[in-house]
Amino acid sequence: MGHRADSEAYRFREKLLPFMPVLRAEDFADVDHLIETKPPLAHCVCYVTAKFLPGGKEIRDILLPKVVQFLRGKVLDEISSLSALIALYAYADFPSPSSHSSEVSGLGSTLFWPVKSLVEMYALRFSLHTSIQGLRSELRSETPIGDAISYRKYTFWLQLFVMAH
Repeated sequence: MGHRADSEAYRFREKLLPFMPVLRAEDFADVDHLIETKPPLAHCVCYVTAKFLPGGKEIRDILLPKVVQFLRGKVLDEISSLSALIALYAYADFPSPSSHSSEVSGLGSTLFWPVKSLVEMYALRFSLHTSIQGLRSELRSETPIGDAISYRKYTFWLQLFVMAH
């Protein structure tokens, strides 16, 4: 992916990141490190970003097999995997009422309902709905709150709640 991935990550960071509170700018500061250590997150971010680029369909077609492979695989790193899933969910094409739920809403598009289901399943598995408890105890500690895992989980829960309503 190389230079293309760097420019897509930059575009994502500058244009879309402010609308994704579960993702932090520092997560995308070193693109090479992100690609090496968290390829599913990098693929999903590039896939989402390409939706908004001229000629992005080509990029999405290239990345779609990697995204599908991620969606079908096991979640290994809970924070980066949830970040990738939520990014896909937030920017998935919502199917029109006249389409069948099993249809792809456009060539190279992720299916909205399966991605939504995966996000909700992992949110429950990782107990995001009880993340406020961990956050309360973190607030009593000396740990900077922005670095706390419980804070990250709580922001995931809030974003999912807002997206659902």
